Amino acid sequence: MRFIFLAYDHTDPGALDRRLAVRQEHLKEAVPDKRNGFIIEGGAILDNHTVSITTPDSKKMIGSSMLIEAESEQAAWDRLRRDIYCTGNVWNMEKATLIPVINGFGDVK
Repeated sequence: MRFIFLAYDHTDPGALDRRLAVRQEHLKEAVPDKRNGFIIEGGAILDNHTVSITTPDSKKMIGSSMLIEAESEQAAWDRLRRDIYCTGNVWNMEKATLIPVINGFGDVK
């Protein structure tokens, strides 16, 4: 089953610092999940879409999005709850969503 996972970070003053402190571990943990097919695509949710060459750090990460494949909704939640962004109190899991989806394009490349 495929799912879109959306999780916004907590909004307290220390939230971004917590994210940045564990980001490398989160990415390291994601590599096996990408290779085994659990993560199809993923990335950070940004606070804006403004691109600024003079201030490249003008975008702030405020959450995560992933397209994932799992045996069941429960299996997906079980894996996501083990992520360092969850255990490290980065994601606000009370507001996280897991949306079931299907591939509407089949094998179109």
